[in-house]
Amino acid sequence: MNTLLILGLVALCGAARADSVDTALEALKSWSYGQDFTACQTILDAVVDAQRDPAARAALAARLAAALPATPYDGQKFLFEQLYIVGTENETEALAPFLTDERLSPLARYALERIPGEKVDRALAAAAGKAQGAALAGILDSLASRDNPAHTALIAAHLADRDPVAARAAVDALGKLGGPAAVAALENALKRPPRRLRPALVDALLACADKAARTGNTASAVEIHTRLLTQMEDSPVRVAAFCGLVRHGGTTGLGRLITALSGADLTLRAPALSLLREVPGDDITGAGVSALETAEPSMLPLLVAALADRGDSAAYPALPPLLDHADPAARNAAILAVGALGDASAAAPLAQKLGSSGGGEEEALLDALAALKGAEVDAVLGGMLPGAEPGTAVKLMQCLTRRNAAGCAPVLFEMAAREDPALRAEAFRALGALVPADTLPALVDSLAGAGDDTRPDAERAVVAALRRLGPDAGAAKLLTARHAATRNPAAKASLLRVMGETGDPALLDTLRKAARAMRKELRLAAVEALSNWPTAEPLGELRRAARRGRPEAVREAAFAGFLSMLKLAADLPPEELLALHREALSLAKTPDQTRRALSSAGELKDPGALDLLAPFAAGEFKAEAAAAAEKVRARLEKE
Repeated sequence: MNTLLILGLVALCGAARADSVDTALEALKSWSYGQDFTACQTILDAVVDAQRDPAARAALAARLAAALPATPYDGQKFLFEQLYIVGTENETEALAPFLTDERLSPLARYALERIPGEKVDRALAAAAGKAQGAALAGILDSLASRDNPAHTALIAAHLADRDPVAARAAVDALGKLGGPAAVAALENALKRPPRRLRPALVDALLACADKAARTGNTASAVEIHTRLLTQMEDSPVRVAAFCGLVRHGGTTGLGRLITALSGADLTLRAPALSLLREVPGDDITGAGVSALETAEPSMLPLLVAALADRGDSAAYPALPPLLDHADPAARNAAILAVGALGDASAAAPLAQKLGSSGGGEEEALLDALAALKGAEVDAVLGGMLPGAEPGTAVKLMQCLTRRNAAGCAPVLFEMAAREDPALRAEAFRALGALVPADTLPALVDSLAGAGDDTRPDAERAVVAALRRLGPDAGAAKLLTARHAATRNPAAKASLLRVMGETGDPALLDTLRKAARAMRKELRLAAVEALSNWPTAEPLGELRRAARRGRPEAVREAAFAGFLSMLKLAADLPPEELLALHREALSLAKTPDQTRRALSSAGELKDPGALDLLAPFAAGEFKAEAAAAAEKVRARLEKE
């Protein structure tokens, strides 16, 4: 009883849905886009529901197709869109008359095109005999889309159509359909083509070749590409055929690639090099290597560079012999290619050439050595350093720096102890760029024990290392300990200057004490370090030294640092900042110091600054005072 009841309810629902669709179809006869969408929504809902029931789908499709003739254009468009979803072969006869309609032909085609079966094929073929213009062009495209070789003759018959739109559509359709018959028709048309169709015919043949290759018929693809390459004179056509032949032609294509890479055919040079860079496969790499033997002089550097860009190390064995090529361009290209594709075995041959190279070749060698992959390369280059000539050793250290070869720090320390100043300078430069945190103490010790001629290089190296390693390097504790343990005043001064470059607050006490040390060189170094501080914290110490510092060099350095700190102390109360500038003007002992103090006062935003500048409005510093006063007034006006 329950089952019968359910079946009855289902039947009632189906009948209700059918009645609602009929009502909606009736409403569609007076509907246009922009009006109430209720009827359309009812039909859309029915289409969605019918997807789950083949019988319901067939019934709905028949009703939608039957409603087409009595429905105006907007409604017809909507119905065709739904028939695209639910239409079957049974609606072919209802849709076929619309294939020749200029406005509705595209919609009828789309609805039919996706439906398999001979019935649709016959309807499209019959319509092709009646349609004209854009409708015919679309039908030919639909016939090609159905991928049925039986349509080839029908489509090809329109190659000679007087209507250029139809003729062009036939060309494009044959290219889409492909196959031997389509190729024959296109090649026959290409013998004496109208000028307007010639490019399209070539494109269609290329499309046929691509389709043949995609479907496994590479022999046909090779034949088409070969004929186009050898029989056509147009450069773009030859290039397209050549590229297709290389991609699909097997040994034939590889042979063509090797010939093109030799450079004899100017048209094919660039595409051949592009293919060598981009197309994967060991055979392509082999073709590029083979071409090295026959390449013209002007082509050889380009060929070598393309092999390098390809990145296949299988090409590497062919490259080292070119390192001594007579042509500088080929030689440079080989150097860079060896760097791109080689390994540690290439390091020594490249490095040995550094001593006799110059200019662009030296840069190429450095680039190549920097590009070689593997930590073993660092070991090879580092091992060559002790026995290298000074000029070569400098270049090797530059290369180690570019390679970020931190593991070579021990040999770099050895080079930093050499007598040659150029070697020492480069070694310290490399150490500053490379030493890891655990080697930093050794670098600081090198600074502490450096001689007068080496100390500036060591100092710069420590500063570079500290900046690179950052706050986690433990610089404050290390520098403080070494400063306390060092007895050499010059070394202590270097360490103080390094402290100033760190900006580490933990070092301020050490610098303040040193600014009052007994030895003048320590006072000067400490004042210079405080003057470079990134914040205004040393302001008081520099102010004191600017007032009472001795000798004069210390006072001058402190005065400059005092002015620098004033720029960083903008958050001080205005009255305090004004008083400090007044003091700076009073401490100025030279014309240059006065000018710098006046310029600093020009940065104030306090009306009192104008009174401060007023006494200088006449006399030696009137220009500077006037400029500073103008800046103060401009700042006040902005507020």
